[in-house]
Amino acid sequence: MLDIEPDKKVLNLILKVDVLGSLEAIEKVLKELPQEKVILRILKVEAEILEN
Repeated sequence: MLDIEPDKKVLNLILKVDVLGSLEAIEKVLKELPQEKVILRILKVEAEILEN
């Protein structure tokens, strides 16, 4: 269980991407967001493997 400060909220995320490169880019952007009022928590990641 997370120890959460009373003035913060938790935003649970489930990410579904088409390729792992997209996932890395999304995670990088999310981690750069200020988390002073909201804690972002990635619960599950799904990457669909597509055939060419």
